[in-house]
Amino acid sequence: METNTLFESDNFDEILEEYFSDFSIYDMLDSDISYWNNISSKALNILPIDRQSQFYKSDYQKGLKQSKEKILLGLSKWENYNIAYNECTMCTSATMASLISLVFLKRKGIKKIIFETPSYFASIVQAKLLDFEVILIPTYFYDNYKFNLPLKYLSDKTAKAIWLSQPRFALGKNQSLNEIMNLYHQLEKDDFIIIDEANEHLFPSTLNEINPSYYSKVIKFRSLFKPLGLNGPRISCIFHNNLYRGMFEDAMDIMQGGIDYNSIMLAEKLYSNPNQLECCLQAVHKQIIDLKLKSEVIIQNTALSLSPLENGYLGSLHVHFNNNFSIEHNRNDLLLYCKKVKIPIILGASMYYAFEPKIEHIRLNYFINENLFLNGIKNLASYFSSR
Repeated sequence: METNTLFESDNFDEILEEYFSDFSIYDMLDSDISYWNNISSKALNILPIDRQSQFYKSDYQKGLKQSKEKILLGLSKWENYNIAYNECTMCTSATMASLISLVFLKRKGIKKIIFETPSYFASIVQAKLLDFEVILIPTYFYDNYKFNLPLKYLSDKTAKAIWLSQPRFALGKNQSLNEIMNLYHQLEKDDFIIIDEANEHLFPSTLNEINPSYYSKVIKFRSLFKPLGLNGPRISCIFHNNLYRGMFEDAMDIMQGGIDYNSIMLAEKLYSNPNQLECCLQAVHKQIIDLKLKSEVIIQNTALSLSPLENGYLGSLHVHFNNNFSIEHNRNDLLLYCKKVKIPIILGASMYYAFEPKIEHIRLNYFINENLFLNGIKNLASYFSSR
């Protein structure tokens, strides 16, 4: 007997809609035996923690209503338009937002994901695991990493999504609003544009004019604290048209479930005060740009150059090999040197840089402690100035 004939289909959503839609599972109830909101724990009599931490926090139905409305105050200011409750879905991280967005695309019948490069590795791996056809569009140093999407992909009738990052991943270069608008107007009717804004620092956001409330084929996602250099709180958001709220809600509930209580409380506190949010973003942006300027002084007259870093906190150190050795030989020499002086580095392949025979790329995280960061730049500059 087939296994699937031994089990009935999961009809949770249908039952909820047909029998319990006249009240919310998050309302004050006289009776409850199955759900997850009215939790009581004797552990709270022992542990010195906030009693509210026992309650499940999920952006499913109205489970996050009071906190989310406060968080949307700051997000709306950052995005420069009033984001409605059903135009945003909260989740735990930008990586989870990526996965939830891919699940949404899968359910919308998208077959192909076209990634601009360099790219965030997890989104590419996620897309492959979900059995999308994955296409990487190479970009190159000599062409200022311009993203040229071949016409054959745009005119392809296969339902597809074009995956971009703002700012450009591992480059820190801002996207062109006009170019994305032009791309949008060339989409086929079932296509989407996904914009990973996990590293966006500018306030208001650079691409705020492309809001999914109006441009329904655009999905954007962002981390609430990672752009501030705060990695402990785990909360992110996905901006989408309100038509798709139900699908994002379901995808979020399946992939992730609840959000950490303390992260929500911190987000509520910061994002309900948009002026403070703006000040924080401006402070870290200045911190990062100042560190980049100090690094530029150090690498003068060497075979090193820095990616633009107009925005965000992730960039790259470009290593230009001016010799006749193979890229494998040069890369091995670089790694041996870094091992010797104890500088752990992440190379271009992990950021999906396209292959160039005379260039290697090293990931730069400008939130690293300034002394450690500049010591690393000095060590590399010393090595390459002597070659």
